[in-house]
Parts: sequence; structure tokens; C-alpha cells
Amino acid sequence: MTTLLELAASIVESHASTTEMTTDDLLLEIQKVYQTLKALCIICGKGGMKTLARHLSQTHGMKPGEYRKQFGIPKTQALAAKSFSESRRKMALERNLAGNLEKAREVRMANIQAKKA
Repeated sequence: MTTLLELAASIVESHASTTEMTTDDLLLEIQKVYQTLKALCIICGKGGMKTLARHLSQTHGMKPGEYRKQFGIPKTQALAAKSFSESRRKMALERNLAGNLEKAREVRMANIQAKKA
């Protein structure tokens, strides 16, 4: 797993390959990029998770809504990896979970109507 510092160094390395920089410039640039990355919705610097919800809860005692609010993340922004979301969607389609949910809702509404009568 790549650390935040390694990621910052990699970004600066790419930049330095096209722009002439002194040693001091490199160090300053690494610090700036590191701080910027740290401010970009990364509470602990760990990456590579498929979904943040469990990590936030277990490690930081936060709910996803609190995390979104703290870092200004819109509700439309997913907190799960696209590959994870896609595999879950495929599994739901294969198991016809939407159809099962529809049937369960119909049964529930029928039970509510029966109790009213």
C-alpha cells in the first residue's frame, strides 16, 4: 500500500522530470503536495480500501455523514470504489434482489391493508 508521502514524492518526481528544480525547491514542493493530499478527504492517509464506511466506523468512530461534512464531500460522491460498487450491482442483478424487494413491499402493504380492515 502506497503511503501519502510516497504518493507526494511520486507526484513531485513527475513534475521535476519536466521542470528544473533545486534541492530546496524539491523539498518545498514535496511538503506542499503532501499537505494538499492530506487535506483532500484523507483522514488518516491510508488508501486502497474498497469502502470507507467500515474503516471510518471502526478506526475513527465516525459516520459517513460526519466524514462528508468535515471534508465538504457532496452526498452524490460515492465513498466506495467503483469496482466494488459494480461487483455489488452485478450480484444484486444476478440474485434478482430488486424483484425480491418489490415482492416484500407488496406483502407488507397487503398486511398493512389487512390490519386496517
